[in-house]
Amino acid sequence: MTEIASMMVEVFIFARVDGAPRYLMLRRSPSAYMPGVWQGVTGRLEDGENAEDAALREIKEETGINPIELWRVNYVSVFYASRSHRVQCVPTFAARCEQTVEPKLSAEHDAWEWVDYTEASNCLMWSTSRRALQVCQQEIAGMEAPNPWLRLIPPPVLDMPLHEGPI
Repeated sequence: MTEIASMMVEVFIFARVDGAPRYLMLRRSPSAYMPGVWQGVTGRLEDGENAEDAALREIKEETGINPIELWRVNYVSVFYASRSHRVQCVPTFAARCEQTVEPKLSAEHDAWEWVDYTEASNCLMWSTSRRALQVCQQEIAGMEAPNPWLRLIPPPVLDMPLHEGPI
């Protein structure tokens, strides 16, 4: 039987420059798994960790950046991991930071670049990552006023209480 698991996260870090989003893309080091691949921040959940906390930890570990906003992207990448024989579900997040922030890369990556949406999409290897970035662009980074219900940090200030579960 094939297991369905959610043990990873993907995060696209962006900054607004002259009103348009620029995305931070990272190149995997020659010694890393999938060397030379350009990507956003990715990583595994640690024991007892939820996806939101994993996203924040991975941002800090891989870039040294403390985002000023964290958003949930309405997209979960799904792929089959052949070595573990699992269907992997990967939630996507968007993190906004100041453009002037220069990342401090971990050993996992050896290069970085701030690029526009088209360049970011073109350098991503996986179609699931390109689709996740597209939803990020359409619903958050490319919007002047994204839906506040998608913002996790700081929490949205809304006129009605947050509601979990069925309505």
